[in-house]
Amino acid sequence: MAVITVFVFVFSSLSALQVRAAVVGPVIKAVTIDKWEAGPGDDVTVTIDVDELDPGDLQIQVFYRGPDGVALKNPFAIFNQETGKYEAKFTIGSKDRPGVWKLDQINIWDKKFNSDYLKRDYLPNPEDADLTVVNPDFDVTPPVVHSVKVDKQKVTEGESITLSVEASDEQSGVLTVSVFYRNGKYGIGGSADFNPETGKYERVIRIGSPAATPIGTWTLLSVEVEDRNHNRAEFYSVPYSDSFKVLDKNSTAPPPPVVNGVSEVDTMVTGRTEPSTDVTVKIGELEYKDTSDQNGYFSISIPRQAEGTVIMVTAINLSDKTSPASVIIVTDGTAPDVPTVDAVTDISERITGKAEKNSTVEVTLGTKLLGSTVAEDDGSFIIPLEANQLLFFTGHELSVTATDKAGNRSPAAIVAIGKGLPPSLLTVNEVSDRSTEVTGSTDSGAFVTVTIGQAAYTTEADSHGIFKVDIPVQKAGTELSVIASNSSGKATKPVIRYVVDRTAPERPVVNSVSNLSKEVLGKAEPRSTVTITIGKAIFVTTTGADGWFTAAIPQPKEGINITVTAKDKAGNVSKAAVVKVLDKIAPAIPKVNAVSNLSKIITGKAEAKSTVTAIIGTSKYTVAADGSGNFSIPIPLKKAGTKISVTAKDVSGNISSPRLLMVLDKIAPAPPKVKKVYRTSKTVTGTAEKNSIITVKVGTKTIGTVKTNKSGKFTVKIKPQKRKTKLTITATDAAKNKSKPTLVRVY
Repeated sequence: MAVITVFVFVFSSLSALQVRAAVVGPVIKAVTIDKWEAGPGDDVTVTIDVDELDPGDLQIQVFYRGPDGVALKNPFAIFNQETGKYEAKFTIGSKDRPGVWKLDQINIWDKKFNSDYLKRDYLPNPEDADLTVVNPDFDVTPPVVHSVKVDKQKVTEGESITLSVEASDEQSGVLTVSVFYRNGKYGIGGSADFNPETGKYERVIRIGSPAATPIGTWTLLSVEVEDRNHNRAEFYSVPYSDSFKVLDKNSTAPPPPVVNGVSEVDTMVTGRTEPSTDVTVKIGELEYKDTSDQNGYFSISIPRQAEGTVIMVTAINLSDKTSPASVIIVTDGTAPDVPTVDAVTDISERITGKAEKNSTVEVTLGTKLLGSTVAEDDGSFIIPLEANQLLFFTGHELSVTATDKAGNRSPAAIVAIGKGLPPSLLTVNEVSDRSTEVTGSTDSGAFVTVTIGQAAYTTEADSHGIFKVDIPVQKAGTELSVIASNSSGKATKPVIRYVVDRTAPERPVVNSVSNLSKEVLGKAEPRSTVTITIGKAIFVTTTGADGWFTAAIPQPKEGINITVTAKDKAGNVSKAAVVKVLDKIAPAIPKVNAVSNLSKIITGKAEAKSTVTAIIGTSKYTVAADGSGNFSIPIPLKKAGTKISVTAKDVSGNISSPRLLMVLDKIAPAPPKVKKVYRTSKTVTGTAEKNSIITVKVGTKTIGTVKTNKSGKFTVKIKPQKRKTKLTITATDAAKNKSKPTLVRVY
């Protein structure tokens, strides 16, 4: 096996790239393993089957890679003279990591030290040689990080800070620790060394310029740990971890923050200061904090405060310098509640109600101020109106507001001007047992109330006097009382309506009907009239108090539809129930052709498109008959005398009586009689069944064939064979029955 070696320089280091020459060398045909699972103390044998010119001429080394990608087993293989294959052996140790050890590489050398290195991807089915190691006592638990501490909370340029990691591993011990901190997109850290005095792993960081180590708060990014068994873990969150601040030793305190006004209804303090600055809102002994955004804006949640409360706001920049405080006083920002206004009609002479005490109450109609007053200490107010001032404004709306001494105006109370007399008209449309609303007409703006038993439902008529009152569906015969009233409570006389039956019966439930049935049975609404339609024929019957019905019919054909409807006493007709007549008549017994011990199919004829099943012992073989009823069922060869049962099942599931038959016997020819054959013979002669085919073989190779004549004689031309060669001679008849072989040795 020849190789070509090419040397390549990369980053001043030498690596060898070996390229196989285009010559014929050994080829690995298969790699197998004697077990797929092993534990400590178990021996493992890997067998390499190589196609080579000189067996045993190679040196082979096998490489297995552990689950951690680090551990390695690399035994050499020894040639086994008995099997002609190479075998590499190794033993699973107590410290071998559990999991899948994968076949990684096989190296091959010949006696001239020509080599080939075959990685996993170039090996045949390497997964067949992978090994699962079971080692329950092996340490697979990574170290645990308990805390990350810093020796200083605040540092400046030129100072150092020590990051201390407390980590432990109870089984194999901690091997390496790395710790990293971040500030935005910047990061610092690296591997930490063990300090035997503190028992912790420490990393010393020297603070550089703000460009290298930006000012601000640095928090833990991650801790990476590994034990001596190479179990690794990475922690992005540690319960007891410190942060620290890098300060700008040359910075000055920020100016006082600019703070927006705060009222007694506000729950946020907002304003602006330097970007990324810690802002503190102090109210009494309580403090509320947040950080300004990149533009300096801040918004800090606080509880609602009473009018007159003093709020102090300060800013602390990234270098821990505190600004002078901005002081603001909480103002009154609460508007009065919406005034409560008594009903107003077109003949009212004053507006009355209640509002916040000592507030100014105003009444407007559109844009016109009708009057104002100051509410009493109990909140009551009275605003006089001019005579007949609202007479022609029925349906219009008044707006009533209250304004406190701080100038906060309440939302407006909107009051519709009602009529002083009851509505002059009320008509109510029919209500059925399917209705979900009561409709009709009355005066525009009138309130319509529908009373059903103890329940009342109300709505307001539109500008045209049309109304729709939503109600639950009611039973036929239920009484409804309807009245119309105006805003002043003046009502019409009640209009009585009774719920009309407009609900059709439920769809009848009908039992199945077949081509053997002589009646239709089912259930529908009690005491309803049931109509049964079959084609053009109609059959009518009635249900009793229990809803059951029976109707005699002539025997129908399968596949036709029967429709059934029910009509109640109010003339409402149900939706139709449709029943398809089922087929309950079984197919005729199938006709089946003879079956022999050479047959591989069962053929015959049954009902068109039926499912034909042949049962032979405990086995079933099924096919579908074609449109003419012909079928052909593939079966394995059966012994003579075997019983076969054949049935047909139509699309409705009806199964015919079985056709029973027995497998016929077919006998093979007798073994040929053959004369002696010598090493100089060019023919093989003898007798066998007439018109049979004589076959002469040496091993599995056919060396001559011929057909016997009418007397059974044959002469087969062959090439001379070596002495003691064994010849096998058989005869096969026209039915393909083959005789037992006659064995002849060449003299």
